[in-house]
Parts: sequence; C-alpha cells; structure tokens
Amino acid sequence: MGYQTDYVGYFDIVPPLSQRERELVNRISGSPLVDSERSTGLRVADADDEVLRDLLGRSPLGWSNWITCPRGCCLSYDGGDKANHMIPWLTYVMR
Repeated sequence: MGYQTDYVGYFDIVPPLSQRERELVNRISGSPLVDSERSTGLRVADADDEVLRDLLGRSPLGWSNWITCPRGCCLSYDGGDKANHMIPWLTYVMR
C-alpha cells in the first residue's frame, strides 16, 4: 500500500542562490550519478564530484527532493515519493 502527498508552496531565498549553488542543490535532490538529460541516463564525472561526495557524506538518509527555481530565488519540494526525510533534508540544505 502506498501513499500520495502533494505539497503546495515554496520558500523564498534571499539573496538568490548563485548558479553553482543551484546546480549543487538540484543535483543532490536525486541521484547525483543520474543525468536525465542524457540518453544513457548516466552522468559523466565533473569537477563538482569531490564537492558532492563531501556533501553527501554528511547528509541525512534518503533523497533530498528539494529543488531550486531556475533563478535561485525559491526552494520547493519536487513531489518525490515518500517524503520521510523532508525535514532533515530541509535543515541540511539550509545550512
């Protein structure tokens, strides 16, 4: 038996996040190894991999599912299934 939860709303971010900050927040919202934009689905290693490994080594359990808007001025839940770790991840992302 599953459940469905819908979240409406967002958190304003002041000042807006930089492009690099947006990319890091959005990459940890799902698997950092998967690239939905590529036909293979796997992401090629890049310069941020070391930063991501360090960030994820100290992160809460589960998936983050928090994403930023394209301008970096707000943070919202991406609607991912089973939001069991929503609050610890929000606290983590805010730090």
